[in-house]
Amino acid sequence: MDELNLNHDLDTNSEEYGEKSKQLCDGCSKCCEYFALEIDTPETEDEFQNIRWYLLHEKVKLFITEEIDEDDETPEGEEVEVTEHWFLQIYNPCKKLAPDGKCSIYSTRPEICKDHSHENCEKYGAADDEIASFTDAEAFWKWAVETYDFIDENPQ
Repeated sequence: MDELNLNHDLDTNSEEYGEKSKQLCDGCSKCCEYFALEIDTPETEDEFQNIRWYLLHEKVKLFITEEIDEDDETPEGEEVEVTEHWFLQIYNPCKKLAPDGKCSIYSTRPEICKDHSHENCEKYGAADDEIASFTDAEAFWKWAVETYDFIDENPQ
């Protein structure tokens, strides 16, 4: 294994993939210390209030990413379609994360863990695609008021 890049043609259950993945993850357990769920993009002030409520809790983060549709069939001069994805991240470590930062059930870990790649890991820059990120309810509300014209400046 000369390099630390994963070959995308490798079977994620293969021994070679596992060895390369372990090297990339060596000394890091960030992806095992939280989980993030995609939530619906809020469309009403009540839905923004719900997100504000989430952010009033400890160990919660909201982040928004953009996905650009790089369809080769978009005619030149037309705008490329951009889709926002909203995520609620909850900092709560996996129960199977060992004190040394390694997975105690690595060989039988869930499929979502096997599918996780260094390409969407913050250790290797995944957070770079965030267009907004909040851990504070007041900062989120201020941003919402500035960004959406239907949000009341004073939350009720």
